[in-house]
Amino acid sequence: MISKLKHRFELRSAARRIPMRIYELIDAIKTRYSAVRFDAKDDESFQEFLRSVNTDREIQEFAQLSNGGAIATLREGEKTPFGGFGTNLCVGPQGLYVYDFNDYEGKSKEITSSPETLKQFGMTSQKLRDAIVKFFDRDAYIKHVAEFNSFRH
Repeated sequence: MISKLKHRFELRSAARRIPMRIYELIDAIKTRYSAVRFDAKDDESFQEFLRSVNTDREIQEFAQLSNGGAIATLREGEKTPFGGFGTNLCVGPQGLYVYDFNDYEGKSKEITSSPETLKQFGMTSQKLRDAIVKFFDRDAYIKHVAEFNSFRH
């Protein structure tokens, strides 16, 4: 009972810390990408969709204001409160990038997202769209902020 109350308190605290502009951006991004539909499964549409995501001004503004975040796990690793390892698809000020990390060895690298790189992890246009919509869900984002203790000054 106490842990549920504590969890609700943490979520409410996180929700209050998020700037209004972030809420405006996540709502606009989710609405826009929820409406995207794909007719074909060809490489050209995936390239075009990835290019449009990487040049999306609202996603870029969001990343600058919020320090971005992981929108999808590409390779499941191990995560503990003290670190871990794995590969995530992240959003940053220059668009999407693959973040490969191993906290135990103190290593990480950022790889520019390209259709070829993302296809190595089984990413398709539909999966990318779904990951964007899921990440930019208001409730999911509040949980993300609470988990990472973001927007603390």
